[in-house]
Amino acid sequence: ETCNTYSSGGYIKDATFDHTDTDSDGVCDFCKLSTDTEILDAGKGGEGRFWCITTDGLFIIGGEGEVKGFASSANIHLKKGRIKELLFLDGITSIGAEAFDYVNTVEKITLSDTVTEIKSKAFYSCFNVKEIILGKGLETIGAQAFADSNYLQKVVMHEGVTEIGGAAFAGCRQLVEVTLPTTLETIGYRAFENCERLNDVIFYDSLKSIGRAAFYNCTRLTKIVIPESVEFIGGYAFIRCNRLHYIWCEASQK
Repeated sequence: ETCNTYSSGGYIKDATFDHTDTDSDGVCDFCKLSTDTEILDAGKGGEGRFWCITTDGLFIIGGEGEVKGFASSANIHLKKGRIKELLFLDGITSIGAEAFDYVNTVEKITLSDTVTEIKSKAFYSCFNVKEIILGKGLETIGAQAFADSNYLQKVVMHEGVTEIGGAAFAGCRQLVEVTLPTTLETIGYRAFENCERLNDVIFYDSLKSIGRAAFYNCTRLTKIVIPESVEFIGGYAFIRCNRLHYIWCEASQK
């Protein structure tokens, strides 16, 4: 068996699997891991997508298009708490709404550069997530996409992201550092609400809108510079930012 072959029932019944390495480069053709990596189980999802899980809890999803959640054949690993890390391979273009919400065993999420959109609540309340690696092709982060990821400390967004949806990172109470791209146009309603440890945010000239309560109760923010490009700042955008002692607004009144 290989990590990309399936039984007629849509999943492989054996306990362990081998990789397929047709060009002998030491990397599996399908899961893109080293051929030394031990595969615990593998199967397929809808629309030609496939998955595999390593013995140390790395869950890999490959194929094309939008991923809407775990394949039914993978639910046993979810229920047993085996999934510690999610890796989305090239070809996946979108993470569906509520696709991986409440997966409390996951500590790391890695998105490929082909993912352009993370829909609403895609990773909502993945409480134990500590690290998120966003791909370079990402354009939109949906509402509450990563909300209540309580142990998340750092987020780096690459150039190309234009919108952060409402409450996308709300309640990420350990979040200290966020790198916003120069392409960002919209920060949604409550986007970073209750990110109590967030201490530095830099806005760029692409930014047009800061939503209502976007940085509500970000108690460690000390300095904000509003660029000239900003056309709208919602009510309570920086309310309860108790340490905010410097605000410079380059935007004209509109």
